[in-house]
Amino acid sequence: MKEIGMDKNILIEFSCPRCKRTLAWANKSAIVYCKVCDKWIRAKDNKQINPTMLDPDSDQLILF
Repeated sequence: MKEIGMDKNILIEFSCPRCKRTLAWANKSAIVYCKVCDKWIRAKDNKQINPTMLDPDSDQLILF
């Protein structure tokens, strides 16, 4: 199993800190919009202790 490096382009799970909804999986540099709260969310706004991360080249990234 490959280890995810911090310098590598990885996807993180964005969730709204106000309404706790999962918004999207995107790169760390992305800004995601929450329609419910009318608020833009950045990666630094995610207050999770261990945010969920995924390598974009991973076999686990299969869309149904």
